[in-house]
Amino acid sequence: MVRGRGGLITRSFIQRVRGPARLVVPLAAVDVAAATVRLPSSLSALLLRVLGILIVLAVAFLIVRVTYVIDDLVLDRYPLEGPDNLKARQVHTQIQVLRRVTAAVVTILAIAIALLSFPEVRAAGAGLLASAGLIGIIAGVAAKPTATNVFAGLQIAISQPIRVDDVVVVEGHWGRVEQIALTY
Repeated sequence: MVRGRGGLITRSFIQRVRGPARLVVPLAAVDVAAATVRLPSSLSALLLRVLGILIVLAVAFLIVRVTYVIDDLVLDRYPLEGPDNLKARQVHTQIQVLRRVTAAVVTILAIAIALLSFPEVRAAGAGLLASAGLIGIIAGVAAKPTATNVFAGLQIAISQPIRVDDVVVVEGHWGRVEQIALTY
């Protein structure tokens, strides 16, 4: 068994990235094979589009899982056990929020890239872009409560008036902060 920091990297990487790698590698191999095999043009176009979408989604999954490896490495340096764990709680809170933000951004980008592979969606996107000003105002008003909560969650994570593992008392009941999400 591997010990030390290198062992942690290896274990975390294998544990976190094994599943997505099992998707990306075979999909990439099938994509290369499909591009070299002569198939009817309609079947080839459909197969390549489906494989492209699956590869984009699998790579996004892989990237999100790599953020968990980074999370493991950073959090290993700051254990929560111990009498003076203020810095560790700060780091844990910030890393959790950053990992969630990164996962959300990667997921949104992957879905957008997958949808842009359809010409119909691209055409609709060009039309939406032309009227983006009005749509942006409408979307901004509609998403204001959600955006406010997300910014409040980020502000809590960065300024840290409360941290993971803090004890809080609300209306006479006490408990420990287990996580801080983007919405609160």
